[in-house]
Amino acid sequence: MDKLRLFLGMPIVTDNYCKIKSPSIQSIAKIGEDKYNFYLSLVTFSKDDLIKAMFNPSFEEMQVIREHNDYDFLVSTPLLEEIINAFSFFVEGEVHFDGDIFFVDEIPFVSKDTYKDISKIIHELNGIQEKPKPKFRNARAERDYYRLQEMRSKYNKDESLSLKDICSILCNAEGNGITVFNIGDLTIYQVYEHFERLSVKESHRRMLKVWANGHLKEDVKLQDWLVKTKL
Repeated sequence: MDKLRLFLGMPIVTDNYCKIKSPSIQSIAKIGEDKYNFYLSLVTFSKDDLIKAMFNPSFEEMQVIREHNDYDFLVSTPLLEEIINAFSFFVEGEVHFDGDIFFVDEIPFVSKDTYKDISKIIHELNGIQEKPKPKFRNARAERDYYRLQEMRSKYNKDESLSLKDICSILCNAEGNGITVFNIGDLTIYQVYEHFERLSVKESHRRMLKVWANGHLKEDVKLQDWLVKTKL
């Protein structure tokens, strides 16, 4: 993955010359953030998340669903048309499905053999660090893990910043040239990458004051902001 292309807002070109883009904030706003997240789940074939959100199945039903391949399962559901629409949002060209493979302008794009690779690319283009699926020693360990995850999602409130909040913070940060009038032109990757850099820099600025006042412990090093970002 060429991170420089992502930083400059350029699309990633696959081996067969299909272009996958990181959507701009303006394009996300046009369809709505909820639909963007829905599209993102579709093109990354996040079967479990989609089924839970749409149908609220029982734990036993989810266990049966998890036995099916993500790609095979989703393309065989009424969600297929939405998957085509979702891919159309993230690629340059016309998308269609021939019963087995997704094509972009008659070029093979996504299949059962390649969907995980495409999913990884789309995750990175959208500033998401993909988490590997856990491996379990036995069926009981798997059952206990998913039950624990369901309990956490039920009782833990999501206090993460919304996309609007992140954009607002970048617009109000001094010296970066980002304003409410131009942030819509940035891609979602650029926004998340800039925000990560701002967070590192802000942490450095706060620690610098502690260090200057002599309150930093001897075993604690002053964090630098000239470092690699995770994205």
